[in-house]
Amino acid sequence: MKLFWELGLLVLSIGSYVITGFYAPWLVWISLVPILYLTYHVSFRKMIIYSVIFGIVTPAWLFYWIAYYDFATYFACLALVASFYGLWPIISTILIKKIKHPLAIVVPPIIWSTLQFLYHFSIINSFWANVGIYAPMLAPLTWLIKGYGVAFLILLSNSLVLFYLIKKKKKYLFTWGILGIVVLACFAFINLAQPKGEALRIAIVQPNIEESFEWRGNHSDELISHYESQIRSITQKPSLIVLPEYAFATNIQNTA
Repeated sequence: MKLFWELGLLVLSIGSYVITGFYAPWLVWISLVPILYLTYHVSFRKMIIYSVIFGIVTPAWLFYWIAYYDFATYFACLALVASFYGLWPIISTILIKKIKHPLAIVVPPIIWSTLQFLYHFSIINSFWANVGIYAPMLAPLTWLIKGYGVAFLILLSNSLVLFYLIKKKKKYLFTWGILGIVVLACFAFINLAQPKGEALRIAIVQPNIEESFEWRGNHSDELISHYESQIRSITQKPSLIVLPEYAFATNIQNTA
């Protein structure tokens, strides 16, 4: 029964974090609680196994789209990213049980931030570890503490929920509530703010080319000509022209 409960938490850990990335970014404030709960309640040997599973399955699901472009790149990225998602709960397991409260609460966010900083020097940077991207509407807080600071607060939120569930102390819930009020206030500020300055004229170019990435890579010159034709057909001069994220399957700076 205990094993069933632990595996259920592991599945919930993976599912909630993946859902955060695709459908419900607001879940990021609590989506890591299940895996953190495991770090506190299972043995270190078990946590290594669960961390490896979490570390591999989570990024494999989140970054599956890379495989559409190149399998070698996908597995290379997966190996690097999986090490991050695997190391974080393993190190948390060691330190959470050794450091006394209330300092143990900041262990998960500090470990995450430290790993994010170290992985910044990897070949693919560490932008994918910045969970602050799931909470972009937090000005003026974001202006003050930047993305890394928001990521720290997100991990702190998960940690506060964890320790409330474990210790049943209202001070953790109270602190989490204060954090929630700050987040909601920032969200309200950014949504109620009135834009100032001159209005921009923006043109969006969307050709809806239903071809594979490989096809677009082999026909880059044709695509560039197609986009150029569409851009030149814009009658009113825009201040900004927006193209699809993957408009070109090539480096246009190297295209004659």
